[in-house]
Amino acid sequence: MFKNPPNIYAHVSALKNGHFVVEDKIIFNNNNTYSLKSRECPHRGYIMQEPGDIVKTVVCKMHGFAWDNEGKPLDNQNDPCRNHFYKLPHYGDLELGQSGFLFQNFKELESSEWVQALKLMTDLEYVKTVRIESSGSYLWMMEQFTDVLHIRQDGIHPRQSLETPLDNIEQTLENGCSVQKNTNINGLNVGYWVFIYPSFAIEIEPGKLIIARAVPKNKDTEFGFTLEIQFYYSPWIDQNMRTEWEKAIDVYKEDIAAVEKIKRPFFPLKKMINKYEEQMYDWGQWYLKNLKSKSYNDSDSKE
Repeated sequence: MFKNPPNIYAHVSALKNGHFVVEDKIIFNNNNTYSLKSRECPHRGYIMQEPGDIVKTVVCKMHGFAWDNEGKPLDNQNDPCRNHFYKLPHYGDLELGQSGFLFQNFKELESSEWVQALKLMTDLEYVKTVRIESSGSYLWMMEQFTDVLHIRQDGIHPRQSLETPLDNIEQTLENGCSVQKNTNINGLNVGYWVFIYPSFAIEIEPGKLIIARAVPKNKDTEFGFTLEIQFYYSPWIDQNMRTEWEKAIDVYKEDIAAVEKIKRPFFPLKKMINKYEEQMYDWGQWYLKNLKSKSYNDSDSKE
């Protein structure tokens, strides 16, 4: 659907102890050089690892074939039957940003507050991945991410509306992403929501990080996706703080339930009602600019 869209795969801290598995690939760490390899065995197509796994050595459990840190065949001197000649398919190298994110086709602004905030969080540790399946449109999901109007007491997130009043949200637009700086009811800055088009939602608070990634079932079809949510914490974040932070899972489920009620194909917002729709409009303009096909018809929109 899009040509070379941005991909934010993980925070580098997830690879401290081995290779890291995301929804559709394995991120290989070879002496702090990072690349994407297939998690499907090239021999007979066995899916070798599950998203969220951290592995020292990639091994196919079906026949015992293994690969080194470059994705090359790894010989087994003790069991010659496990030797083979298959290389793991390579899907490109990853860039490591100042934020600590591993990405492709993305340019982070080093001067951005959220990048600088993450740069200082050097003690993050990967904890877990949560996956949620959806039959809805991942394009509507992106709009749901950017839409702050639904954060109100009578809306989709009644609990969140009490904790994040609309008046306390500062919105900024960057190249290919938008940022919401959030303050609580006492006026204290508690972090950032960063939305990277077309399918990423990043949540940042001191000592806490979420990377939510909507992975389409078919890259050329908007309906049907998996939301992959990675959680990272600093060691000083205790279990009570983690439990409170992970209420975000329920918020994402509310978002998914909302987009599954939208059966129409995605169409961009044509006019803003007020300032709170600025990010929705910006996302729609990115969508139009980056579509592979320019067949979008304004008459399709009922705005």
